[in-house]
Amino acid sequence: MKFIEQLKAVFTSLKMVDKARNQEMTTADWKAIRAAYRKEYGTELAADQAEFQRQQEAKTSVAGDPSQEAADNAAALAILNDALAEAGGGMPNDTEGAPTGGAATPIQRTDSVVDAAHAIAGALREMSRQTLPDKPATVNGSALSPNGPGHTDAYFCGIEHPIFSMERRYNRIALNPALALTQPLNAVMEKEVGAEFREQLSAYAGIVAGRINELRQANLLNPALLAAGVSIGIDPKGLGDQYLTRRTDLLIARLAEIRNVYDIFPRRFGVQDREVMINAFFGDFSQAYQKGGIWKGNVELQPEICYVDDAMFKTLFNSMKEIERQYIGYLNTEGSDPIKWTMIEWAMLNISTKLIEEQNQRKVLGIYVKPEDGKSGHTLNAGTGVYYTLLRYYNEGKISLVDDSAFSGYTSGATMVACVTNFLLYLSERVPDLDKYEVILNANHRAMWKAGIREIYGKDTDFTGPQGDVVPDHQNRIRWCPYGKTLPFIWVQKPGNIQSIELTAGEMHAVQFESDMEDVKAWSIWKEGTSATYAGKPFKTKAERAAHGFEDQEIFCNKPCVELAADAETVTVSGDFRHYVTGVNTAAKAITDIVGAKAGVAYLIEVGDETHPQTIAKSGKFADLTEAFTPTKKGDYLMVILNADGDKFRELERCVGGTRTINQALQPNVPGGR
Repeated sequence: MKFIEQLKAVFTSLKMVDKARNQEMTTADWKAIRAAYRKEYGTELAADQAEFQRQQEAKTSVAGDPSQEAADNAAALAILNDALAEAGGGMPNDTEGAPTGGAATPIQRTDSVVDAAHAIAGALREMSRQTLPDKPATVNGSALSPNGPGHTDAYFCGIEHPIFSMERRYNRIALNPALALTQPLNAVMEKEVGAEFREQLSAYAGIVAGRINELRQANLLNPALLAAGVSIGIDPKGLGDQYLTRRTDLLIARLAEIRNVYDIFPRRFGVQDREVMINAFFGDFSQAYQKGGIWKGNVELQPEICYVDDAMFKTLFNSMKEIERQYIGYLNTEGSDPIKWTMIEWAMLNISTKLIEEQNQRKVLGIYVKPEDGKSGHTLNAGTGVYYTLLRYYNEGKISLVDDSAFSGYTSGATMVACVTNFLLYLSERVPDLDKYEVILNANHRAMWKAGIREIYGKDTDFTGPQGDVVPDHQNRIRWCPYGKTLPFIWVQKPGNIQSIELTAGEMHAVQFESDMEDVKAWSIWKEGTSATYAGKPFKTKAERAAHGFEDQEIFCNKPCVELAADAETVTVSGDFRHYVTGVNTAAKAITDIVGAKAGVAYLIEVGDETHPQTIAKSGKFADLTEAFTPTKKGDYLMVILNADGDKFRELERCVGGTRTINQALQPNVPGGR
C-alpha cells in the first residue's frame, strides 16, 4: 500500500496522472518523476518496488490473508511488477510467482488501489522506450538506494558489510527500537556491547574522515554532487562497500550543508605549522625613451606567513544505555528521515555536526589561547578566525583600519545602509580598482540592511536595483558572513583573499574512542587557522603604516569599537564589541575591571589619547598580567581574556611605546611571538 500510495502521490503532485493514463509521458517527464520520488522519499523508485514485492510475498506466504485488501495489494503488485519489468526498472525475475488470482474483481472497484495502479502501469510501460538516467553507482541498471535492497535476517538494510551486520545490537535496535526497552542492557552486557559499539564507531569515523579527504582531493566535496551520487571510489569495491560509500557520501553531504563560511573564506590544506605565501610588489617600469642604459623598475618580494594551531575535542561519552535511549528518541522525532541511519552513523553525524558548528564560530570570532593546565578551554579559543587575524594585521602594521567613528557601527537599517555606502565611497576616493573587491557584512544584520534599503529607497526598488546583495551606488557584491553575533564589521577584500587554513580535510572527524574504567573517552585532534594570501605591505609600526594610508593594502576594515568616556576607570562590555578605545582624560586614571566580560572573548583596550592614558596595575582582576600596563603613546594597547574560572584576566599581548609584545606562553604560534 505505502509504495503504491507514494507513487500515486508523485504522479499527482506533478499533475501527470492524465498523461500517464493517456500514455503521453516524455523522457523529461520520467526524469521528473524519478527525481521527485527520490527527493520526496529519499530512495529509488525501483528499489522501493522491489522491497514492496518482498514484503507482500512474505505476508502471503505467512498469513495467506484472503481479505479484500490483500487481494487489492496482490493485484496492484502484479500490474506494477509487469510495468516495471517491461520498463527496465524492476529487479530480475520481478514477476516470477507474483500472485495474479483474484485480480479481476478488485480491478472493477474504482475506489481501490488497483484502479490507481492500472492508471500508472500504462505510463510505466513507456519506460521501456526511454533511456535510464546515468547513475554512477548502479546494479543491473538500477540505481543504488542508500537504504539498501531491503532488510534481511543477516544485514540491516540488506547491506552485506560488517558495519550493518544484524549480529550487532545497535543494528537490531535500528530495525526494532523496542528491543532496547524489552531487552535493556545490564552492566555485563553494556561493557561488551559498548566496547563493540565504540570500536565500530572509531572505524566508521576513520572511513568518514578518509572519504572527506578523498572527495576534497577530487574537488567533489559538494553537497549537491554527493546527493546526486558521485562515482569516485565506488566502482572497484564490492556491493556492500558501494552501499557504505553511498551512505557515507550522503552523511558527508549533510555535514557539508551546515551553514559555513568556506564560500567566503576558502580552505587551504597542507599547512602543518607555518607556510610562507610569497607576494610580489612591482615598481614602475615604463618611462619616456632616451638613449643609453637608463634602467627603471624593480620587483620586491614580501612573504605572508600563515600558521595553524592544534585544536581538539575530548569528551566523556555517555553510557551505551543512554545512547540507545537518545537514538530511540531520534527515531521517534525524526521518523520521516528518508535515510535510515544506524546508531553508528547517527552518532557520527551528531558529533561531526556539533564540531562543524563550533569550528565555524571560530572561523569568524575565534582566537587561539593555550589552555590552563588541567582545565578545559573555551570553544572559541581552539583556533583563530578572521576578526582577530585582521586585528593582528592592524597591530603588525600591515593594514590601516578606516579609523572613523562614522564607520564604527550602526543601530538601524537606515544607519547601516548609510554606514556601508559611505564606507565604500570613502575607499573609492583612496583605493584604485575598488570594483574588484567584495564587501563582507554580518549575516545577522541582513534583515536590518533590507529594512534600511526599503526605508531609504522606498518604491524605487524591488531589490533588483539597489538590492540586498549589492551596495547601492556601487558595484561591489555583498557577502553575508554567518556566525558574527552582533558585531557590525565591514570587511572589504578581493574574493578568496582571506583563507581558512588546515592540515588535512576530514581530520577533525577522525574520532577515536577508548574505555577507561567506568569512563568512555572520545577525542580527535586537528590543526586550523586563518590567513590572508596578502593583507598589505608591512611597516614597522601602526603609525608608520597609517602615514602611508592604504598604499599596497588589499584588505580594508572598519574599526568596530566603543570609545570610553573621559576618565573611565572600568570598561563596560557593550554587546559583542571586543575593541575599546580610551577617551580624552582630564587626569591620570587606572582601569580596574572589564565589567560583563564574556568567556572565550579577547578584549583589546587601546589608548585613544596620550595626554593622560589610563594605566592598569598588576593586581585584582589583572593580577595575572606579565607586568603592569603603563602606556605612553596613542595606539598602545593591552589585549586580555578571562581565565577558566572567570575571576582574572590573562594577558595575550600588549603594545607600549609603540613596541608590540606577544605573550608566547598563551599564543606560541603567532608570527612575531617566536
